[in-house]
Amino acid sequence: NGTEDAEAHRPFFWPQSRTTIMKEITKEIADWLRDAHAMESNLVKMLEGQVPRLADYPDIQQGVAAHAEESKRHAELIEAALESLGEDPSLLKESVAKLTGMISPLGVGMASDAPVKIVLANYAAEHFEIACYRSLVAACETAGLTDIAATCAGILAEEVRMADTLQESIESVTATHLEL
Repeated sequence: NGTEDAEAHRPFFWPQSRTTIMKEITKEIADWLRDAHAMESNLVKMLEGQVPRLADYPDIQQGVAAHAEESKRHAELIEAALESLGEDPSLLKESVAKLTGMISPLGVGMASDAPVKIVLANYAAEHFEIACYRSLVAACETAGLTDIAATCAGILAEEVRMADTLQESIESVTATHLEL
């Protein structure tokens, strides 16, 4: 249409229309939501793989298993947020592959000190998630996407709770490991 043509061919010194700016901001937020979905999806796999290795630490094992379930729900909430923006959820697989390299180093092998490394890696991962969701909340609030901002704020609160739980367990898991 004529408006889009004019917008595409406007000189660089003409200001963009408010509609164009909002479309660009919404596209950026959708990209970040896809990244958040990928992050949650990868973390579910990582957490589920850690549960069997935490048998000597039942409290941590239970917390990790519960957080894997929370992360599944987080991915579903993010998918719904993307759908509310008119985004195609089938594009999510591309983001999962993109983010795998960022999260995969947090997977811990079968080392004898795996429980300690699991707690440390999960603590680091939680703080990465916290930073991502804080950014998403700010972006969504700025763009007037209040429902998505509220969703992200709810997820953020759960990530902070998990990070606090892990922080409280670092010393005890380390000491218990050295006593075993």
